[in-house]
Amino acid sequence: YGRYLAWLDRAGLLLEDQSVVERITPDRLVAYVTYLKSIIAPSSVGVTVGALVAAAKALEPDIDWSWLSLRSSRLKLKAKPSRDKRHAMRPTLELYEFGKHVMDTADPGNRKNVLAALRYQAGLVIALLASRPLRIRNFQAITIGTSLRWDGSHYWLTFSAGETKTGGAIDEPFPNDLTPYLETFLRTWRLVLVRQADKFGGEPAYGRLWVDRAGAPMKEHTLRLTIERYTEKEFGTAIWPHLFRDRSEERRVGTECRHR
Repeated sequence: YGRYLAWLDRAGLLLEDQSVVERITPDRLVAYVTYLKSIIAPSSVGVTVGALVAAAKALEPDIDWSWLSLRSSRLKLKAKPSRDKRHAMRPTLELYEFGKHVMDTADPGNRKNVLAALRYQAGLVIALLASRPLRIRNFQAITIGTSLRWDGSHYWLTFSAGETKTGGAIDEPFPNDLTPYLETFLRTWRLVLVRQADKFGGEPAYGRLWVDRAGAPMKEHTLRLTIERYTEKEFGTAIWPHLFRDRSEERRVGTECRHR
């Protein structure tokens, strides 16, 4: 229910004096489901709506929530099987080299072009995630000067225990092989994207490493879509960020990449 309320708030639909019945309506549920489908798997959408059903029944047990239960059941029945990980997985080194190729083919003679800057950034995202497979939430939140820090000779990726899902601190060296790419990105391509904030009048990226086409901090959903779009075009199957972490079938292949 809290997740649903958060969505209502972001959509400008949350009113303090509304009852549960007024908040959970068929029209709103349609919009909520559309939103959920854009960020999570179909099977997870059914589970999430099912949790909303349970909350509604607990909060308002005398109300007939059969329409909501029916919608949840239909979503679960229609959900396609989860994506085949084995079909989508690629060797870590292959992803790493692909990311470098994407950067190498961003037009170096047109460093004021937003599309070229976005391409270079996408390549750095893929190569870095392949070599340092952080959880996507931490990866998306990399901030220059804090989680991406310079010690005078090397860059480091650093997150405190409170910033990670497992409660374990992260302090890993930035891959030496990618350092020249990172510095090129920071000096040129990233600035092209940051300047877009003046054009669109949105929230500037400030210290955030990843920047969207409007000059704002890149959202997790946009980062996911970027990774999936580029990998699908290259490999024929979209590779979602979690697969960069699922290394059980490719650890030997990935070792070379992680020690660069």
